[in-house]
Amino acid sequence: MERCLPYDGVFDDELLEGRLRTKKYMKAYNEYPAAATFQPGIGPSQFFGPDERLQNLAELLGLPLERIRRDIFIEPPFYCDYGTQIEFKGSCYFNYGVTILGTYMHSYSFSHSSTDKDNLYLDAAKVTIGTRAGLDQESTQIYSASHSVNVIERRDLTSGIARSHPVTIGDDEDTLQLLDHAILEMVRRFSRF
Repeated sequence: MERCLPYDGVFDDELLEGRLRTKKYMKAYNEYPAAATFQPGIGPSQFFGPDERLQNLAELLGLPLERIRRDIFIEPPFYCDYGTQIEFKGSCYFNYGVTILGTYMHSYSFSHSSTDKDNLYLDAAKVTIGTRAGLDQESTQIYSASHSVNVIERRDLTSGIARSHPVTIGDDEDTLQLLDHAILEMVRRFSRF
């Protein structure tokens, strides 16, 4: 995916399994009941959840629970398709409804033949979130993947051809700063194919 090569995002068993795993953790995190009353002095754990809730987010993102407790503040609902390639450089805050799509570590070969071990490689489209980055606008959407813009690839209805590109949100950037250049960057990247 990082090499912008096409991959099958619809019928690939490994990707389907990854999305199913993610749905389980997202549902548990997003639907965890809020604290009944505010208690002064407890801190953000009463707002973002006790360890039982945060453990779902830790599993989803592949991070230690202590790191989630200390640095990662995500308002539910939070949506992603895999979660495994979202990298957090430091502390950050996500407002309600953030969606991050297209991030997954996937192995396949150039020839798409599982017997071709020489060409097998790991590929990923990572979304990197900088230190103190603020995805503070509700319903911010970050897509590192796109369905093919190649007509020939789209005509093959037996595959769900897609491509992914890495996305980086720098240190101290917020959603409004990103809007200035995000659309132009996506058009530049995906129009090459």
